[in-house]
Amino acid sequence: MVDAFISPLLQQLTSMAVEEAKEQVRLVTGVGKEVEKLTSNLRAIQAVLHDAEKRQVKDETVKLWLDQLRDACYDMEDVLGEWSTARLKLQIDGVDDDPENDVLVCLEKVCSFFPPASCFGCKQLVLRRDIALKIKEINETLDNIDKQKAMFRFAANVIKSTERADQRGPSISSIDVSEIFGRPKEKKELVDRLLCEGSKEQKGPCIISLVGMGGIGKTTLAQFAYNNDDVKKHFDERIWVCVSEPFDEFRIARAVIEALKSGDASNFEAIEKGLLAPLLLSYNELPSKVKRCFSYCAVFPKDYGIRKHKLIELWMAQGYLSEKGAKEMEDIGEEYFNILASRSFFQDFDKGDDGEIYKCKMHDIVHDFAQYLCRNECLAVEIHSGEELAISSFEEKKILHLPLTLRRGASVPISIWGNVTGLRGLRSLLVKSDEYSWSSEGLPQLFEKLTCLRALELQVRESWPRNSLIKEIPTNIEKLLHLKYLNLKGQKKIENLPETLCELYNLECLNVDDCQNLRELPRGIGKLRKLMYLHNEDTGCLRYLPAGIGELIRLRRVREFVVGGGYDRACSLGSLKKLNFLQQCGIRGLGGVSDAGEAARAELEKKKYLLKLGLHFDRIRDGDEEQAGRRENEEDEDERLLEALGPPPNLKNLGIDEYRGRRNVVPKNWFMSLTNLRDLSLFWWSNCEHLPPLGKLKSLESLLIYGMQSVKRVGNELSEVRGCN
Repeated sequence: MVDAFISPLLQQLTSMAVEEAKEQVRLVTGVGKEVEKLTSNLRAIQAVLHDAEKRQVKDETVKLWLDQLRDACYDMEDVLGEWSTARLKLQIDGVDDDPENDVLVCLEKVCSFFPPASCFGCKQLVLRRDIALKIKEINETLDNIDKQKAMFRFAANVIKSTERADQRGPSISSIDVSEIFGRPKEKKELVDRLLCEGSKEQKGPCIISLVGMGGIGKTTLAQFAYNNDDVKKHFDERIWVCVSEPFDEFRIARAVIEALKSGDASNFEAIEKGLLAPLLLSYNELPSKVKRCFSYCAVFPKDYGIRKHKLIELWMAQGYLSEKGAKEMEDIGEEYFNILASRSFFQDFDKGDDGEIYKCKMHDIVHDFAQYLCRNECLAVEIHSGEELAISSFEEKKILHLPLTLRRGASVPISIWGNVTGLRGLRSLLVKSDEYSWSSEGLPQLFEKLTCLRALELQVRESWPRNSLIKEIPTNIEKLLHLKYLNLKGQKKIENLPETLCELYNLECLNVDDCQNLRELPRGIGKLRKLMYLHNEDTGCLRYLPAGIGELIRLRRVREFVVGGGYDRACSLGSLKKLNFLQQCGIRGLGGVSDAGEAARAELEKKKYLLKLGLHFDRIRDGDEEQAGRRENEEDEDERLLEALGPPPNLKNLGIDEYRGRRNVVPKNWFMSLTNLRDLSLFWWSNCEHLPPLGKLKSLESLLIYGMQSVKRVGNELSEVRGCN
């Protein structure tokens, strides 16, 4: 699985070196030779990884060698991240606008005349030298690792076809796992013959566990035996059946389990021969990059409903999904998810109205297996009221992922952030709680020390007590320069976010859902050039989005695009023009927009990826004051505005509410062009007297109409609606 670290690193190394050589902005000089050396070492090591990972099971020295390599890879990821971020910052600040500008020469000339404390450019120069030194140190470490490999006499790799993820994982969006097995008769016969009652009178009973067949739930005897020590004593032999394909073909893998007595998941032989043997077989067939994605699922609690998009966002944050040709990270994440789902590593799928999976779970045994795989990197901790976190838990190993659950009344441990070496390389901190409190120094300490974080979740569950919420985000959040995923969902006391948050140039996902008192986002949000997801549902006090939002051309989802008429620093409808990768968007505040020309500049009709759109003709309030804007002829204004917006060509889901148009409701061509529309919601059209000809929408599957208080009759408009809920 270490190859999943090395391949992306090699790719990034080459890319960075090429960019550094050809562009005017040069941050690290003399990097060419160091990068060549790094690349050579990594390729030499990569060639023997397959053999090394097989031998680590029974050879502790090989395992230690791989652990050293893995740590070096993590360090290299951090350095390359610093390098990339520094270059991006220079570009955003406009350093490369002047073709004569060479940042290296400029900084050195400036700094030669001023002492470091007063020099404007010295910080960049120090950063440049710091990065160069770190690259050199990592090279020395890799040199030693490369030399050590000779003593093991590893066999060179033979690249397996299974490493090609695109050969596996068919889309499963339409699969119903209860109907796909294809051999119900054979399955029933096997169960009838092999599934016993487990009574004490029987000798040598057998168990069948259909792991890999879409999830069998917790009611099987196998799961009961696995969790019950008394039952374990009475089973001398177990037969496990693993179905390797989800369709008609399956094979039976039988293993005799000798050690259920200890129940110790760290004993590999117990895993290899025992309860998790079928999963091990399926796992070994996965592409190496998908293996990393699966093991990361150990950060979720047992029986947790995992939202697919959140999981993919977390994979992205960890760098597990690298763009490949025309495929973007989100598409690759979908592909990896489908591979794992088709292999039954996930189960209990929830699907939306469009038939797409949006949530799943992991069987408890599968979850145990994921925890076993990342036992050296992930540590799940739960603290109850009155308990203290044992620092010794973190001193024995280098923890990368820390899911921290705090039960009611528990306080957030502050002292551990700076005092425990094993936490300083932490990449995921996922805090969930019924109730917890942060002291005034808690978050600043966390931001100061955990500078390697890629994912930070400070989420509050629904049963929140107001006195335990975070009041504000400290300004030193800028220290988290690697951060890609920030989840503040449910933090109802936060009113604004610091401008320093805009220094997080790598941020891909910002979640402020249910931050009900959030009034504004940072004005400098346009710096977050990598931002793809802005989750801001249930933020009723959010008066506007900053104008800079229009520069974030990588945005895929904006839950509520708030156009704040009357605020000079607010975005306008025209800010949507460049956001051509949008897939989902809800536009709020249309009730205060009076310029139909501004709506036309949004160019919604050109957004071919936009599948879900909400048009909300509400007015934004600032306290008791409504936003400035139109006050008269609202019916005509709404009609002109809707016509100017123009429908996106591939729209599947559309909602329009609080529309005040009267005459003919909307232009016929507006609706008639929506040939792919499946779901339509029309709420609170106060002046509407006649419905549009919805029966012409042949693709429509779901129609919701509510609050049409002026409609006097319904005639032929709905007569042709067929097969619609």
